[in-house]
Amino acid sequence: MLLAKITRRISAIAFALAGVLLVFPFSSPTLAQAPQPASQPQQPEAGVDDNPTRAVFFSVREEYRNLKDGAWNNRLVLRKDTIVLKGKKAGGRTGYLLRTDVPITTTHLGSETHTGLGDIYGQALYIPYLSRKFAFVTGTGIVLPTATHKTLGLGKWQVAPMAVPVWFLPQKKGFFLVKFQDFISFAGVGDRPDVHSLFINPTLNYIPARRWLVQADVESRTNWKNDNRTDFRVGFGAGKVMTRRLFIGIKCEVPMGGTRPGDWTMKVTNIFYR
Repeated sequence: MLLAKITRRISAIAFALAGVLLVFPFSSPTLAQAPQPASQPQQPEAGVDDNPTRAVFFSVREEYRNLKDGAWNNRLVLRKDTIVLKGKKAGGRTGYLLRTDVPITTTHLGSETHTGLGDIYGQALYIPYLSRKFAFVTGTGIVLPTATHKTLGLGKWQVAPMAVPVWFLPQKKGFFLVKFQDFISFAGVGDRPDVHSLFINPTLNYIPARRWLVQADVESRTNWKNDNRTDFRVGFGAGKVMTRRLFIGIKCEVPMGGTRPGDWTMKVTNIFYR
């Protein structure tokens, strides 16, 4: 039964992604290429820099969420990656990627506005296979309840196992991936709700022209603690390689479904490479 539900959900997401690609057609590709950039507080989400096979030296992402009933949330997310690639195995390279997200968060709810540290997110991924055409990434994330106010975090320790198959497009034109990640709380503040949510996130990053990148993605969120209710999010982003070491991107996201946390989200990302 569970496998059948997940299969149906993946099919729905794939259909929605196809609709996104029809609404936002890509420009004709050229021979040049650019580097692959890869209400309540939210779980860590995919951004224009979400390539699990490539580390960023440092990134700064500004996220504004327009929530329900006049509420809003703004996060300044500081990200640092470390990647270690090892020798070849079964025709491809292997390695590890470590990631840390530190959010500085402001939440406006009712008549109150609070600013401070949000929940820190750490990630440890193993890349058992990485070639020019395909990669597979697995590992886990962990959410630390470091928020300085209850409106800035979920108040729960969470483990977040994930699996991500990645297909690289020909002629280094980008990549397509599907991220499966399950957030599960196991400790934390007793009067805060437990967390158990499954995220499925197909993402297409495409390089249509020299120094440019566009992204289209769809994400489903199934809340196992709320009668298995599922909501969706559709996103579209674009960015440009400004220099050899700097990428700037902007992304708009629209949630859908009765349990959606808000109306729209805008993200601006600055990625710095070594």
